[in-house]
Amino acid sequence: MKNVLILFFLFYLFAANAQSPKYNFKAAFKSAILPASLSFVGGVSGGTREAILWRKDRFFQVFPKANRQYWDNTISWKNKYSRPWYVPVQLTDGYHMLYGVHNLGISGACIAGTISAGKRWDKKPFKHKVLDVLIQSACISAAYFIGSEGTFSLLFKRK
Repeated sequence: MKNVLILFFLFYLFAANAQSPKYNFKAAFKSAILPASLSFVGGVSGGTREAILWRKDRFFQVFPKANRQYWDNTISWKNKYSRPWYVPVQLTDGYHMLYGVHNLGISGACIAGTISAGKRWDKKPFKHKVLDVLIQSACISAAYFIGSEGTFSLLFKRK
């Protein structure tokens, strides 16, 4: 029943205001480029982080000259104890560095998406605002999925 109500609400939303100006899809997708790019970076970082956790043999096949002391999480945790106290843990090993890049990419995508979707909202009809948010959300989610799955499932695929 909940799904029926949501579909009815969305149908009503798009059909209710027929005299409103046409929606500019090109501008909406253009404003989604930066948030989607940041989300893609977060996805690639997340996929690589998962690869060094679960497929480290494949990671070192793809990158044979990678420093094991930095990228192998079974021994890299010792790096934080050999550095001065003021060096952030994100700089001591690959896992934490990738986790930091992942978080920065996702938070940057959220901030950029909020800013770009919210431009000139006072002049737009409500259904255009909803479409802006839906397009931003879809682009951010798709870019993250492509980055994460492309890295973990394709680049570091087990043979």
